[in-house]
Amino acid sequence: MEIRQLGGAYALDGPHPDAFSHRSAAYSMLAVGIAGVPGVHQHGDRLMDALRPWDTGRVWPNFAPPHDAASALRAYDPATLARLADIVDTYDPHGVLQAGSYTRA
Repeated sequence: MEIRQLGGAYALDGPHPDAFSHRSAAYSMLAVGIAGVPGVHQHGDRLMDALRPWDTGRVWPNFAPPHDAASALRAYDPATLARLADIVDTYDPHGVLQAGSYTRA
């Protein structure tokens, strides 16, 4: 498990629009487990339960690509998600660069 303290320059908006919509988070957490190891999922569940009081409900798409409308809204605020969908419609209408399986309905 890795916990990163955020803030500082990380929390500042850049000069151009981007897809990063969680700048107000104080920390990020990444947990990695080895699939197939007995108990790994239960251990992950216990870890998430222990950290739940600090969970914002958001995810970084780098660590968990959106795969449906609900996970896309966890990764991006509605305005950012709409802007990204417009960019995809314009520049990648056939889904060549798609990550995850979420598409706009």
